[in-house]
Amino acid sequence: MKKKKYKINLKRFIPFILAVVLIVTVVVLISGRDKTPNPRRCKHNFENGVCTICGGFAKDYCKHKYEAGVCSICGMKCSHEYVNGVCKICGMEEDPKLKWPNTTTGRDEYPLTSPTDDMLVLVNKQYHLSEGYAPSDLVTVKRYVEGVGDPSQGTNAMRRVAAEALNTMLDAAFAQGFDMKVRTGYRSYSYQKGLFDSYARNYGESEANKYSARAGQSEHQTGLACDLGAASQGYELRDDFGDSPEGRWIKENCAEYGFILRYIDGTLNRVGEHTGYIYEAWHVRYVGVEAAKIITENGWTFEEYLEAVASVQN
Repeated sequence: MKKKKYKINLKRFIPFILAVVLIVTVVVLISGRDKTPNPRRCKHNFENGVCTICGGFAKDYCKHKYEAGVCSICGMKCSHEYVNGVCKICGMEEDPKLKWPNTTTGRDEYPLTSPTDDMLVLVNKQYHLSEGYAPSDLVTVKRYVEGVGDPSQGTNAMRRVAAEALNTMLDAAFAQGFDMKVRTGYRSYSYQKGLFDSYARNYGESEANKYSARAGQSEHQTGLACDLGAASQGYELRDDFGDSPEGRWIKENCAEYGFILRYIDGTLNRVGEHTGYIYEAWHVRYVGVEAAKIITENGWTFEEYLEAVASVQN
């Protein structure tokens, strides 16, 4: 009697084989993937602004809960943006007893509508300029980068006292082999609005506000500030300007000509506690020689200087 032969139908096993291959592939991928926790899913434990679990920065991933102006989760202080005396970020009321230096410009005058001769006028995220604010004595600076900004709107100009001091400073630097030019000086309210809105569209409003001022919050509108470019870097706006020979010269010498580095309390990844912006080695502000030397010698921001002056005067 002949034995019955059985034929194996491989087609019936194809789904099973594919399932096994798929399972093995998934297991291999899971076992070999990066074990670093996803910052967006991590149960953060922040220390000094950095999560000890995933390495994410508190400024990016902490869902801040402010108490008296300080986040109870990560410990970061609020950078306060006051509107009608109340911070729109943390809800903290502005201290009515906060002292104000006896400068020409008073706190109750903000937002400023008319040009002031006050060299110590403060403009930041809390103290604004109106849309119509425009200096009346703008003059074109001697050294500026052509093709940057809009000269027809005065971006290659500064207030006369600042422009003259800047010309002297850049001439002195050039004589010593350090070539720098102004990228933009004065910026009108509308020019700044267009610039900030462009950054916000491309990178998001929150990210843009770390390095660009909203219209009315920019020192450029005072005509007392400018951004510098170094010849060694093609006169471009670069984060490492401060590491260039020209950037180091500015840091060491700008106070002698009445200028300060305005945004020094942050880093390239973290906004400053007092200024609310990241570190900018290329942005200089004219405050006069006396104030510039005091600010530089103490390592203060402009805000800290005004607070120090207020405490002495009052």
